[in-house]
Amino acid sequence: MRTILTAFLVLCCSAAFAQKTDVVKNIKSKYEYIEKNISTFTKRTVDDYDASTEGGEINGYYKGGKLLLIVTCYYGEQGKSHTEYFFNNGALFFVLDETYSYNIRFYDKDFDQRKTKLETSRFYFNDGNLIKWTREGKEIEQIDSEFHKEENRQLEEVKRAIKLLK
Repeated sequence: MRTILTAFLVLCCSAAFAQKTDVVKNIKSKYEYIEKNISTFTKRTVDDYDASTEGGEINGYYKGGKLLLIVTCYYGEQGKSHTEYFFNNGALFFVLDETYSYNIRFYDKDFDQRKTKLETSRFYFNDGNLIKWTREGKEIEQIDSEFHKEENRQLEEVKRAIKLLK
């Protein structure tokens, strides 16, 4: 009985892993399509001065009136953020988030662009839920307390950007 139960659990875990892998492959395929065809999309830009000390910009990319990509860039004294939100049929499926941290305030005489640090996170969504998050190439486990906080933060940020683009 114990052997059967163990085999059943292994089979279930393997199936779940394979399904998640297939979803991530599908997400990458949709991402590549948007990146490859971005020059053919209609672009709408709005300024956003409320989200950072030095202001920012939101760009929406549309095809046939459907939103496919939002790119936000926000500037601050100590760094900047660049985030790309990808959509399929109105649903968020991927977020690429890049945060640049300067060695010192950009207007200081000792500012050195070469000392800027970049942190990259990738968020994979399926059916409105975060299913995978990698930060600097390392996967963050779903049981990590940060995982769901970050899921909510990303969803709130994209809602705000969509609202400002309208």
